[in-house]
Amino acid sequence: MKTETINIKGFKFNLNFESQISKNGKEIRLSGIAKNCQVPQKHIDRTFKNHWIYTFKYIGTADFISFEFDYYDNFVGIVK
Repeated sequence: MKTETINIKGFKFNLNFESQISKNGKEIRLSGIAKNCQVPQKHIDRTFKNHWIYTFKYIGTADFISFEFDYYDNFVGIVK
């Protein structure tokens, strides 16, 4: 089975709950996926599309980082 990924400026993160190494060399794991309800959904190609937020936890710390993706799965930015 193919693992889903997100691409952030050429760096890929797997969308599973296994540990992986971030671009800064720290161990990271997917924590959750949420729809960004601050941005309205759009009807694109006969289906509704949304902005999505992918949150990752740095292993061994209390730190998290979240990334937002648009209707077309393009990286928008880091969510503060």
